[in-house]
Amino acid sequence: MKNKENIRTFIAIELTPEIHHKLQQLQDVQKSAMPDVRWTKPGNIHLTLKFLGDVEVSRIDKISGIIKDVAGNFSPFEISLAGIGAFPNSRKPNIVWVGVEKGAGQLVELAKAIEDAMEKIGFPREKRPFKPHLTVGRIRELKHPEATTKGLEQASVGELGSFTVQKVSLIKSQLDPKGSIYTMLSEAFLR
Repeated sequence: MKNKENIRTFIAIELTPEIHHKLQQLQDVQKSAMPDVRWTKPGNIHLTLKFLGDVEVSRIDKISGIIKDVAGNFSPFEISLAGIGAFPNSRKPNIVWVGVEKGAGQLVELAKAIEDAMEKIGFPREKRPFKPHLTVGRIRELKHPEATTKGLEQASVGELGSFTVQKVSLIKSQLDPKGSIYTMLSEAFLR
């Protein structure tokens, strides 16, 4: 019997070049204040709606079709990005994020619709509620806890920009020692 090929995938909203540039500027400013953060390459930052994990290649077309159906039920909407924080909190940070202000409600609705559709074809529901954010950095080991916590708590990040969400992408993620490599598999446009 032939082995089934799997690819690691997720569903996300991709960002504009202008937003990537603003995120790069933010990271450059914050690097010295948060020494323990391993910053995500700005070009790799996206707004994840649902992580699917390892998926059989033979299921990609069906998943893409379902995402197109879901996206077709939503009109384009604007989101704005602002603020910085950490999950689970600034004292024990694992993930450094930039938040979503305007459009957060629509993102939650879109993510819920995708979650519901993916559950119907066998993908387990997320255990935590969806919180719209961009992961801009990760902390594997807290070597300088005071500096990193202080950096997070004192960072003042206003609005970084806004853009109109017009499509949802199914993206392949290849793990690489130099950072993940992302390849867009399909796009689904909002109506």
